[in-house]
Amino acid sequence: MEYEADLQRCLLRYIADLGPGKVLFIGDPNSPVLRALESKIEVVTVPYHEIPDPGNVEPFLALQREEIYPLGMRYKLVVVEYSESLDADKLLWTLYYTLAFRGRIIVIQGTGTSEFRGFLDRLVEDRYRIQENRGYCIVLVPTRERIAVATDDGENIPMKMLGRAAKYLIYEMKDDELELVEVRANPYKDTLQRRKTLDVYDVLRDCPVIISAFVGKRGTERLRLRNVKMFFRKGSISKALEEFMADHSTN
Repeated sequence: MEYEADLQRCLLRYIADLGPGKVLFIGDPNSPVLRALESKIEVVTVPYHEIPDPGNVEPFLALQREEIYPLGMRYKLVVVEYSESLDADKLLWTLYYTLAFRGRIIVIQGTGTSEFRGFLDRLVEDRYRIQENRGYCIVLVPTRERIAVATDDGENIPMKMLGRAAKYLIYEMKDDELELVEVRANPYKDTLQRRKTLDVYDVLRDCPVIISAFVGKRGTERLRLRNVKMFFRKGSISKALEEFMADHSTN
């Protein structure tokens, strides 16, 4: 009883400021953990056996009753009741699809101690850090934020649509400073297709902030529905990053 009461206190502390529909629970639909959550907030539930294969969002669509495009990265918290029957690769994909390195994860140990430890190690490897460790309940948060900047020459943001840029410079926020960590090619720079913004988004899905000169009206809305923050600038990348950091420090 003391374990359950302590677990509930831990969970309730992290959902206190969240709105309805912002919590995803992965685990047993009959779990007391889920009942504790549902007594306080509206929760979306994915049972163990419905965790999708990577790239397949159908289980989410059935549960959410909404189209695929507004779905990605909508959750602020994912609670996982870990079981040795879980497929770690599928679970990691689900977490990244619904969080995009921005939301908090709470992993509750069920069965399979060694698998549980290995799963946590993989999460920490993939840019999460442990915020709280109660043994049976581990709280993880993203270590840093990524920013993508559209460019052709590596120095300037071109006067063109996001999807027409030759490449993207990927920066990571570390202690309120930006560090260039990757130059990512755009495989769609010369293509024309419907909903091209979503193809480009797949290339940049780990970047919750995108800096570009232009994005079409529909593309902007599709990115907004995925909680991507657009920062519109053209010309010097260094100047754009300075302005972004100044804006970031005041928000």
